[in-house]
Amino acid sequence: MAYPAMSSIYAPVLHYVERSIHAEQIFCSIVTEMKFMPAFKDDPHLTEVHRQNYEKFYRKVKHPW
Repeated sequence: MAYPAMSSIYAPVLHYVERSIHAEQIFCSIVTEMKFMPAFKDDPHLTEVHRQNYEKFYRKVKHPW
């Protein structure tokens, strides 16, 4: 049985978690785009950030298999 009062307590928390995930997705997208810009193409620091983002995000994705 669902408890409506409990869902209203956790709704703000869920909202902020979803916003946090969205912000992380935007950050990962920007870093990936920067890898293809000539000014940042061979930057080792950007390559490392991209690698870490990929590893972190890969663990969060639910695979159908």
